[in-house]
Amino acid sequence: MTKTIVVYFDQCFFYIEENKKQLKKYKKTDISGFYSYDYERVEKSFISIQIKLSNGKNINLTDTSTSQTIDKEKAKLLRRFLITAKKELNFSFVNKNSLRSIQKLGACWYSRLE
Repeated sequence: MTKTIVVYFDQCFFYIEENKKQLKKYKKTDISGFYSYDYERVEKSFISIQIKLSNGKNINLTDTSTSQTIDKEKAKLLRRFLITAKKELNFSFVNKNSLRSIQKLGACWYSRLE
């Protein structure tokens, strides 16, 4: 089953829309950080993003496809997502989680530097 996920930001909120119908919004200030591949430096089209909320819940955006072929257009969109999310949330790269790396998940942690 293929899903179309649209994510976007406004001044105060982060939105996720699934298949042009299910719109969820989250306050930017409720996002404590997220794990992702370093899409800026590594061309990768496999989606592995886990957004951590301050209430302890997670938003997981993950591919089910394990194709080794890189989809250049998708890789470009993921790179743009990472750059935009860091800017909109005022996040920076903090560290890399070795366990997530071993599991071949997005292991780079982005959050506010405090």
